Amino acid sequence: MIIVQLRKIKNYYPWIWKFLERINGSLLRILSARIIENINIRIEGFTLSNGYLFKRLRLKDADGIAKMLSRADLEDVKYFKPFEFNNESIMHAITCGSYICFQAVSNDLPAGFFFLRVSYNRKAFLGFYVDKLHRGVGLGKSMITALVNACVENGFELYSSVSEHNQASMKAHEGNGFYRINRMQNDYWLLGIEKNSRRDRVT
Repeated sequence: MIIVQLRKIKNYYPWIWKFLERINGSLLRILSARIIENINIRIEGFTLSNGYLFKRLRLKDADGIAKMLSRADLEDVKYFKPFEFNNESIMHAITCGSYICFQAVSNDLPAGFFFLRVSYNRKAFLGFYVDKLHRGVGLGKSMITALVNACVENGFELYSSVSEHNQASMKAHEGNGFYRINRMQNDYWLLGIEKNSRRDRVT
């Protein structure tokens, strides 16, 4: 499967992967600028019933996200590989054009980080991280729901890769309608969702 091969490039040849991301980002700016903006508009400014606010991630926010990620446990870092928990990786995600990045904010401080890695051929991968001070309130599931709805409304196929040992993440994905496509290396599963599987309204 092409997705599995691309994941291998991402894991073992990160410099090639970053080059491909910049090419993909350029194609997106040319071919899908309006759709990307629709996704941004769909998510930015949404306030959850428990007070969390979803905001588009901008360059000025990178330091705050990096500080939040620096509090992550080793287990969290392991599950997020090959994405690095540092300012450089966050800056790359914001500027390369292949990612649509958001943060969940509480009292003007970041409580979570979530994103889509989108391709010009209308496929997307999601990623999310909830600060350990804000877990257990359904924030992770709400972030996934927002990404699912934005992708479905704009015709994107959505995927994710999750370790079978990361039970909280697997539960949040499956609660949003993701199903297991196939098992990959190191006990990770490729998950997918149907194109028209819009979830209930984010709360």
